[in-house]
Amino acid sequence: MSKENLLLTLDNRFVGIYQIQIKDLSAGRFVEETNFKIYLKNTNEELSQNPAMFGKHFSGRGQFYRPWVEVYFVNTVKFESHKEKLSYETLELLFKEISSLIPAGGKLMIPYIDHETTDAALRHGRTLAVTTEIGYLMWRAGCTWFKDWYFAEGAWEGDVKLQGNKPFNEDHRKENLLTIYEEVSDFLKKDNSDDGILNGCRQRAKLILEDIKNQIPDISL
Repeated sequence: MSKENLLLTLDNRFVGIYQIQIKDLSAGRFVEETNFKIYLKNTNEELSQNPAMFGKHFSGRGQFYRPWVEVYFVNTVKFESHKEKLSYETLELLFKEISSLIPAGGKLMIPYIDHETTDAALRHGRTLAVTTEIGYLMWRAGCTWFKDWYFAEGAWEGDVKLQGNKPFNEDHRKENLLTIYEEVSDFLKKDNSDDGILNGCRQRAKLILEDIKNQIPDISL
């Protein structure tokens, strides 16, 4: 299946009350890269005037360059007569659809500079990427390893972003889950401040631990 057709598999899928519309496919910097935009159609058959997501899909090259998606997203979409704020549940479904473009070992990258809560949490320096709002969306979309690109390391990284990797196989997934369980458990033990940003991270941290316990019932530290 070509990379264009893979993107088009998302076309007309539903995410909650909205229907995905893939638009503006164009060639990227490399043969394997395609630019795309995702608009949403609401229950009144109105198409959003701004994309809910836009970004790049890299379909992979050989054995060592795994597929990836880099995508920007917004919390509010505009229609002709009004605006609609996307629920967290809708965003979670959108992230899962985008993640479906990435096979095992692939990468999902989300610039976060325009998302104040995630940006503030990461600048705080006392939390984990996976417990931020965007990090948790990536976690729910199947990512099990995370990196904060706060400092660019070359000429191609672009904006600051979170990177989430999908595991290569079941053993790799379990290894990552054990690491995250330990790190998140330590975070909850060490930080008991009343900081509002950290409170949100703690709530998501507890949900992550429950997710892992459901997947690995006999886990213990």
